[in-house]
Amino acid sequence: MAACRAASVCARHCCCSQLSETDYFAIVDAKTAELCAVSCRLGAYFAGATPDQVERLSEFGRMLGVAYQVVDDLIDLAGDQDATGKSLGTDLTQQRPTLPLIRALVELRRSQRATLLQLLQAPPAENGSSRRAVADLLRATNGFDSTVETARELVRCAVELLDLTSHSPSKTTLTNLAETVVASVE
Repeated sequence: MAACRAASVCARHCCCSQLSETDYFAIVDAKTAELCAVSCRLGAYFAGATPDQVERLSEFGRMLGVAYQVVDDLIDLAGDQDATGKSLGTDLTQQRPTLPLIRALVELRRSQRATLLQLLQAPPAENGSSRRAVADLLRATNGFDSTVETARELVRCAVELLDLTSHSPSKTTLTNLAETVVASVE
């Protein structure tokens, strides 16, 4: 149900210039973060964790899911297709609002903002060159760096939630997993 509400918010605010950061995070929380939270919750529950541990691991999964989505959005806009092994620019093609774009639109001067909005509405055939131009505009603002910093902070908070669990191979694996999420954009 939450994923349906998130899709509804996204449909109402199709263009990046109409979506707030609050809306973006609500959408991510209802989709990617919820999936990760439920996965961690069920894993903890079936592993015999205490109710407090189950809640902490669920919150760890939620934060990890948000961090993952933020990083994935960055990679889609400014990543190297050969290095990632996946098609990039799909968010642009589908005119899907992402955090780095939302932040860049707030920060850009009027002429740069108009250029970015024009690039976002470019036909899919022009997407490759549009993606490179969008990446250049992101790097000209704090949109890229602030989004990386947000992902780092989410991972830091997620790992802190693991601090209250006893040391184990599972804790080490989860910590390494979380740190790997941001390593791809550093």
